[in-house]
Amino acid sequence: HASSDLEYAKAAAKAKTNSKIGAIGLSTVTTIAELEELLEYLDFFRIVTNANDPKSAKHLIERCNKADIEVMVQLCRTSAVSPNTVAKTVKTLADYGVDIIYLVDSAGAFVPGDVTKYIKAIRKVSSQRLGFHAHNTFQLAMSNTLEALEMGCEIIDASLLGVGRDAGNVDLISLVVALS
Repeated sequence: HASSDLEYAKAAAKAKTNSKIGAIGLSTVTTIAELEELLEYLDFFRIVTNANDPKSAKHLIERCNKADIEVMVQLCRTSAVSPNTVAKTVKTLADYGVDIIYLVDSAGAFVPGDVTKYIKAIRKVSSQRLGFHAHNTFQLAMSNTLEALEMGCEIIDASLLGVGRDAGNVDLISLVVALS
């Protein structure tokens, strides 16, 4: 039988050596009570919200800040809104006290140059730490990820063999080779 989130968090914390334990939750679904149950076992919490909806994450951000754990926000559907809208969202989230904000190409719709446009718009209003999460719908996840790194994204998501939703994500091994 599957374990509960709390059982997984406890087991991970017990086995932890030189690593961080984190969890992810949707801003519109995850409750403060659910987060509270896990907080003593977490080093970070990653909140998923839409790229034009920073307010839905505020209550979870505030609770993570109170618990003094790293808080990240994943901006889903980034390509569905304008670079200026994303920049405003990033500024708002930075003001809420987020540590890292991920731009997420949920649809895999970014083409060359798009990542640069979004990050340039963000840099006009914020020096917030950024991460990037690419989907491979147009087979551009790797090139968009490399563009994100060139533009200063500090944290990049990748998966073994590129396994992920729809057409997948950036392949971890290929990314390591590209960066070597």
